[in-house]
Amino acid sequence: MLARLVQVLSWAAPRVAVVTFAIATSACTDQAPKTNAKSAERILPTQVNLSNVEVFENQMVHDLPAGTPKEGIDSYLADFKIPHGYWRDSNMFFGELDNIGTRMGFAANLTFQIHLDVESQLETIEFHVKYLPP
Repeated sequence: MLARLVQVLSWAAPRVAVVTFAIATSACTDQAPKTNAKSAERILPTQVNLSNVEVFENQMVHDLPAGTPKEGIDSYLADFKIPHGYWRDSNMFFGELDNIGTRMGFAANLTFQIHLDVESQLETIEFHVKYLPP
């Protein structure tokens, strides 16, 4: 998956301006993780689309508060079958949900980066919706 992401980015960057919407969020450290009382409202990775992408992002931020250990993040991503990887050199998780919709002929993908601090605990989560040419 990392090779595909690098390939797409290296191809698209010099040829077209890839429109990126970034939402950098930092979870509050004093907020304890809460369970979602209405599980019917939970959006699974396979259900993410352009209409509910912001709800999915907020769901991840809520489920993974600042200070969550590296093992807890990896477990969460695996449990919900969210495609991801880990960059040891940058101390961060990354992932991409492909084909969450199209806008004006451009395919939309949701990418995320989960940055960890020096103690390998969650510091921030960044989301990007990228529009790629057909």
